[in-house]
Amino acid sequence: MNRLHDSACIVSLGVALGLALTACGDDTAGAASTPVVDASPPASDAAFLPDAAPPVPDAASLEADAAPPQPDAAPLPDAAPPWPDFGAPPSPFGPAGRVDQLDLPASLEAAQAAGCQVVGAKGGSGLTPLGRFLGDGGFQGLVDRQDDGAVGVVLLVQAAGFETGAEGERVALRTYYGDAVPGAETFTVDPSSLDADGHAVVHWPALALGAGGAFASASAGFVLTLPLGMGLPSLRLRLERATLRGALTADAPGVAIGGGFLEGYLTRDSLLGLVVDLQAACSTEPPPDFCEPLRAFFDPAAPPEMTVNVLLALVGGYDVGIDEAGPHACSSAARDCNAIGVCLEVGASGVAIDGLTP
Repeated sequence: MNRLHDSACIVSLGVALGLALTACGDDTAGAASTPVVDASPPASDAAFLPDAAPPVPDAASLEADAAPPQPDAAPLPDAAPPWPDFGAPPSPFGPAGRVDQLDLPASLEAAQAAGCQVVGAKGGSGLTPLGRFLGDGGFQGLVDRQDDGAVGVVLLVQAAGFETGAEGERVALRTYYGDAVPGAETFTVDPSSLDADGHAVVHWPALALGAGGAFASASAGFVLTLPLGMGLPSLRLRLERATLRGALTADAPGVAIGGGFLEGYLTRDSLLGLVVDLQAACSTEPPPDFCEPLRAFFDPAAPPEMTVNVLLALVGGYDVGIDEAGPHACSSAARDCNAIGVCLEVGASGVAIDGLTP
């Protein structure tokens, strides 16, 4: 995958992060004002990736499932069966669109104005300080095509079964990371986006389109990869109970997503994953320049669970509670805040996928 950042940018971002950690607190009513370190052992690296998809259901089970699936409140990744067999499309990965809009609202007011529906006192804007890692372009800069044709993060969304976008049409949404084909407008799928059986690791249960191609998925686990560049390990944001909604329309040679939102929740395990990624980056020799300004706050050799407070301080603490019943409003008085709501505005344009990245 292509990377966006140069050394000077990362140094300045590291300094900004160091300053943010000294001043950042939770000034949002209802959010946990003092993050609590959880002393349980760190999860393994594999724990932050979605499980392999279960076998494709047979025709009989598909006929029995005529109603659109409802969100699954069980622990993620959900156990709902994956996509139905719609037959062979022109490409095994089509029709598809590339995410070319990825925006994080800068405040609660901006999130509400945009139409975010994630639960939480910050309305889904809690990760705004994390944008300091991503440069001036923020999240949007990750998906912008550069002058040389490169794209920092190629995130592809397949709508298997899409034909016209008519109301009632059933589609199955799958996402892949990929690469831009040099000198072409086409893209390829990174093999790491597939499980051992060749299925998309990240997928949502099949759903029926509403009027105008409107759709709202059930929940699933989703990992947003944030590249640091210079050959460093990427940061991964593991969103629990992630949902994708918007409107699907035909956009040759694939499909477009308009008015879209990717929403989910960062939990303690998600934050532990980020710490593990940062520790991996700062344990290389020589360590990246951006690690030095963090030394007073971030010890690469410390147990990951002891460093979660650093990230919590950066984003201002938890602002939502999650239990087996799902996300709910929380308060510091009740001490039931344990997650961060995330709302990303997304849009996609139709693209052709040539196959797997060599």
